[in-house]
Amino acid sequence: MDDDKDAVVEAFIDDLHDKVREMAAGYLGLGRNPVKVITLARNLLKIFDVTEEKTSGLFPPSEPVACEKGCVFCCHLLFLADAPTVFLIADEIEHNHPAAAVEGLKARLKAFTEANYGLDMVPRPPCPLLVDDLCMVYEARPLVCRAQNSLAVSQCEEKYHAKRQLVVAHDIPLRIWTAISEGLGAGMAETGLGGDANLEFSSALGAALETPGAIQRWTKGEPVFASTMREDILATAFKH
Repeated sequence: MDDDKDAVVEAFIDDLHDKVREMAAGYLGLGRNPVKVITLARNLLKIFDVTEEKTSGLFPPSEPVACEKGCVFCCHLLFLADAPTVFLIADEIEHNHPAAAVEGLKARLKAFTEANYGLDMVPRPPCPLLVDDLCMVYEARPLVCRAQNSLAVSQCEEKYHAKRQLVVAHDIPLRIWTAISEGLGAGMAETGLGGDANLEFSSALGAALETPGAIQRWTKGEPVFASTMREDILATAFKH
């Protein structure tokens, strides 16, 4: 991307960050409720999808993105997610999957969290949402999952086995993800919810599914995710 194009994208990204911050503060400020929390999360996913498609169309990658259905190397990363996204996924699980599947997921989340998988563990077990190499909530998957991409599957496999740290990727989805997630974090901070902008995903989802009335309690200010904090991951986990 040449300097002129980069300047255009950078200006757009800055504007996106500010708009998301305003949106988050509006939805999560005074009068927040479960409907607003879920609506905000859905809107952010839609914003990412539309923005990424249009921007990548204007500024395509240097070669085709190699990602395809069934490729799950990035599903073995420990990652952070925000509380609205966690609640959206919990809602999707509870309303769109049979009871046996929900209980199976809860058991996998519990085992995953109790195993306390470290950042140095390689290869790491997959995200508990992965079943037969398919995501249970693909359409509602977090921003971090939407943004991941690679121009070479071989590099993803090398990273999976800790033979490399980074893969060559299309930068547009990653930059859009950064703008939205940081804008959301800023908006949550304005409403006093900044501590729940970066949660270790698996333990947070487990808390959301296992805590009775979790989203209602969270909107009232209860520390639903307090017991899920892992400082090692918060400090260095894959976020940007």
